[in-house]
Amino acid sequence: MVKPLFLLEVQAVATKDYLLYSITAVVDLLELSIKYILLAVALLHIVRSYNMVFNLEEISTVQYQAENGTNLSILVTLNDTTNYCVPINLANIDYQTVLEWVAKGNTIADAE
Repeated sequence: MVKPLFLLEVQAVATKDYLLYSITAVVDLLELSIKYILLAVALLHIVRSYNMVFNLEEISTVQYQAENGTNLSILVTLNDTTNYCVPINLANIDYQTVLEWVAKGNTIADAE
């Protein structure tokens, strides 16, 4: 049986709309997933910023870590030779400890 042309057009439009709706739903789901991942990362940074790793008195040396001439983080070496990579972020309590260390007259070595 041959279907009238207008029914074929309606089916084609319906199929395109369904595909478009499906693609839109997948994109919306991906965007939502990305938002939740970014939220989780932000929360992790907040939690991390309240858990101090070292004390002011434990710091032996501090040196910037750079990439393409931009300081990205700070390498902190403690008296027991343990190394920590501290992000340059005022919300990070370890970075605040480094700034306090600098305020006491110490200097952060330039990146190599």
